[in-house]
Order: sequence, then structure tokens, then C-alpha cells
Amino acid sequence: MTTIMLILIHIRGGVSLVMSSVLAVAKHFRLGIILALAYLACILSYVPAVSQTSPTQLPNTLKLGVRTSVYPIGNKINVNFFTQFLPENNLVRLFYENKIHKPNSAEGFCGTFGKELQKELASNGQQIKVKYIPIVNQHKGVVAPRYHGLKTGKIDIECGPNSILSGKLPTGEGIEFSQPFYKTGVKLLLKEELADKLNSKLIELKEIKIGVVKESTTLELLSKNNIKFVDYDSSREALNALETNEVHAFASDALIVWNLLKRGVDQPGQPKREPYENLEYTIYPNSSSTSRYLTGNKPTEEYAMAVMGGTSFSKDLLNVINNTLDKSKLSSYQQSLENYETRADNF
Repeated sequence: MTTIMLILIHIRGGVSLVMSSVLAVAKHFRLGIILALAYLACILSYVPAVSQTSPTQLPNTLKLGVRTSVYPIGNKINVNFFTQFLPENNLVRLFYENKIHKPNSAEGFCGTFGKELQKELASNGQQIKVKYIPIVNQHKGVVAPRYHGLKTGKIDIECGPNSILSGKLPTGEGIEFSQPFYKTGVKLLLKEELADKLNSKLIELKEIKIGVVKESTTLELLSKNNIKFVDYDSSREALNALETNEVHAFASDALIVWNLLKRGVDQPGQPKREPYENLEYTIYPNSSSTSRYLTGNKPTEEYAMAVMGGTSFSKDLLNVINNTLDKSKLSSYQQSLENYETRADNF
């Protein structure tokens, strides 16, 4: 009996020793876990955020509206006429668009912006598709008001020669803008003979009638500088007046005037106009003038991406747009825009 008792005592002591060891190890293990978690939290607190944009706020497809009338900012949209009427998840459409002909791309600065925007979204882990939609309300004036697509939800972003100052006009109410991507000023489209007289001081600017579109930043600028003008509901009407000598010149942003001179008008729903240089027109000011723009050497217009303000994702959208505009590829394209306008200055 005594022997049995001694054995039990030894067993009990061994168990106690084992339990104490186990508890000690567990205590240190818990402490190790706590320390490891604290260390991980410190590391993560120093990792910069990938993006300030919440993946859940933006729609699954971002509709990028492109004003296609002003090269090289916006140009034609490439679409597949073979598949555009099929549902997006149709197997025939998916096969054709992925294997045969990739659709939904745009040319010009807006096309490059759309591609970089897609990359920016992907780098943030956001599987959001960018869809290009042409905006053809250029030259239509009040019958197709500016930013109509944004206000009706047809597009989420508008890319084109959209001046930040246009947000102060009635048509720009509720519109918000990104950081600027280009700066420019106002020039005139007019007959070569008249430009020569202006450069030679044989006639003064205040002596000529200038056509301009109503509710435009150009009109506001002319009015502010006391330059005489006649306003029209659309640039189509203003150009008609120019061609029939009702006015002596047409005023607009430098890139817009340069496009009219070199490319004319070739937009859906608009009367086709051949390049105005074929009709003995030119631009003013030009290389023979004393200033770069109509109101001096400094740019008066800042172009930016436009979005509809006050939506559930407008803030996030502007963040990702501004991040995209900071990319080096777009910076180099912005220089291309400057080079293109310089050709107009030297004309």
C-alpha cells in the first residue's frame, strides 16, 4: 500500500510539473502572438495607401464622354458595328471583341487618358471598365446645351475643351472639374486680308464685328475686355454669318479655331464644311501679331475633366481622375497639345 501511495505521489508531481511547463509555454506563446500583431500593425501604419478611392463607390462601368470635334484633344471613337447591338455578355460579341477586333477606344488625348484611367483603376484593385461615348453637341449651341450628358447620367466624365470657367455659366451649374490639363486663349477666324490689316494697324479690333456663341466663356471674355461682338445660338449660326459677311470674324479657343482652319467641320448631324484655309481664311493673332491671344500673351482658359457634382461617387471619381492626370504619359501628351497650338501661333 505504501509503495502504491509513493508511486501516485510521484505521478502527481510529474503531472503538476508538466502542467506548469505547458502553462508557461502558453503564456509566452500568447505574449508572442500579441507582440507579433503589434509589430504588424506598426508596419501597416507606415504603408502608403494605394488609393484614396473606395472600390465600392464607383460604378462597374465608367462612361467617358469624348468631345470629338477638337483634334488632338478628342477624336473619333472606334466601335464595332458588327456587335454593338448585341448584349454585352453575348458569347458571339465576347469572342469577336476579344479575339478579332477590340472595340471601344478613342483617339487623341482623351483616348490616352481613358487607357491610363483604366490602368489606374486596375492598380487600385478595381475591376472597372471604361466605356467611350462620343459627344457631338459641338456647334449646336443652346439646342444641345453643354454638359447635358453629365446632367442626364448618360456619361460620368466629359473629356474635351471644357473650360473651368464654364462652371460659372448657367449651363455649368452643378458641374465639378478636375485639375487643369491644358491652358489656352482666344483667337479669331477671319479673312487673310483682314488679318493683314489688323497686323499693319490699318484697322483696329474695335472696328470689326465678331461672331461668338451665346453662354460661352469666349463671350464672357470679349465682354470683359470691351470687344464688340454679335452673339449666336450656336457656332453653326456664327460660321454661317461669317461666310455671308454678316460678321468679320468668329471667336473661340485657339485649338477650336485652328481645327476649323485646318480640318473644317465633319461631325454627325452638322453641315460639312471644308477647311477654312481653302477659302482664304486665317487666324488672328498669328506670327505677325504682337500678342499670342486676342487679349494678350497669357492663357485665359484652363481645360479640365468635368463630372456631375453631388453624386455618391463624384469625390472619389475626381480623386482617381487627378491621379491619372499626374501620370508621366499624359504629361508628355499635354506637351503635344502645346506643340500643336504652337503651329497655330506660327501660322
